Amino acid sequence: MRIYRRIMLGSIFLMTVCTSLSYSQSAVQTQSVPVDSSLIRVTFQERREYSFDNGKIGFSNKFSSARYNGVSQLNDSTFVVTVEPENTPINRSPWYAFKVWSQEVRDIYIQLFYPTTRHRYMPKLSHDGQHWDTVNMVSLDEKKKNATFKVSISTDTLTVAGQEIMTVAETNSWLDHLTESADAEKDLVGYSLLNRPIFAVNTKGSDGKKMIVIIGGQHPPESTGHLALRHFVEVLLSPTEQAKQFRKEYEIVIVPMLNPDGREEGHWRHNMAGVDMNRDWVEFKQPETRAFKEYLTNKVHTQDAQIHFAIDFHSTFFDVLYTNGEDESNHKAGLMKDWIAAFQHGIPEDTIKEESNYRVKQVTSKAWFHRAFKTEAVTYEIGDKTSRELLKKKSVVAAEKLMELLLKD
Repeated sequence: MRIYRRIMLGSIFLMTVCTSLSYSQSAVQTQSVPVDSSLIRVTFQERREYSFDNGKIGFSNKFSSARYNGVSQLNDSTFVVTVEPENTPINRSPWYAFKVWSQEVRDIYIQLFYPTTRHRYMPKLSHDGQHWDTVNMVSLDEKKKNATFKVSISTDTLTVAGQEIMTVAETNSWLDHLTESADAEKDLVGYSLLNRPIFAVNTKGSDGKKMIVIIGGQHPPESTGHLALRHFVEVLLSPTEQAKQFRKEYEIVIVPMLNPDGREEGHWRHNMAGVDMNRDWVEFKQPETRAFKEYLTNKVHTQDAQIHFAIDFHSTFFDVLYTNGEDESNHKAGLMKDWIAAFQHGIPEDTIKEESNYRVKQVTSKAWFHRAFKTEAVTYEIGDKTSRELLKKKSVVAAEKLMELLLKD
């Protein structure tokens, strides 16, 4: 087992060096930093293809963000895919993603088996990685440890995943696109435990004295939160007159992928140290949170800037805004209350739910923003099953109402 672990760590190290080199064509140059394997506290999934029916049917987890922990054949048409976490204890976010194909068109049943938890994510299917369809007919056993559904497979490889897949590479390409479409530049925040670069995009149209900060990607499977972040950011960086005026007055700092290792390795929730990063905003023991803290603190100090608003995008079972509560000593005190009211006015068909949990969750990013910068901060959680149309509309309205309020000052 120790020999296998060393082999796997060596493979991971080589892979991350190659990953870093792949970004060398961008405006931000990265460097190779040695991986401290003693800090790794997760079990690596085995990247393996499975073949059945004399090679006619295949399964694979050999791609970015993939996850399964084994595939077996139950009968002539049913295949069991085992899904286990990177380590325990862990939040119930059983992520899975794999590819399946057949030499001939046929229907099969896939049974997701969760030895340590219950089913959560309804399966999404895609042939191109861009367009996804949800499987709504899923059969669950009494304890929800087995989830069975039917798919049609062929030579056109089918990707099955808990949510839409947005890889680290694709996210960094999106950041590159942002710098091309607006007055913005890509910057290096730091490195993950496995030496993957963490990038920011900063707009450059203002004097840099007033900022808003947008972060996400702490928990790998939270695709709805990531989609919402993208829609939110794209409104702020759009060519509308409101957005252009906003960027003249406010610098926007965007860090969408704080846990690139977790996303790349198909984790349920944690980084490679087996830690929930959104519980590390007091001690900053993890290289990812520590790098962001140092990056933003230095940026604020160097530019003599003030952060006026901060938002961290996540996903959960329903849409909710987790706030720090009202604090009259905050810079921009009352902004959060006004923003939520304006947000609700712009989405009359839905209820904007808000909960204050600062005293309970002082270890989260929003609590750190409040302590370190006396700014209004929020965790924006998007439901797993929130329709993508409503998700986009809410993100657009949220961004527009924020600009409207901040431009009044």
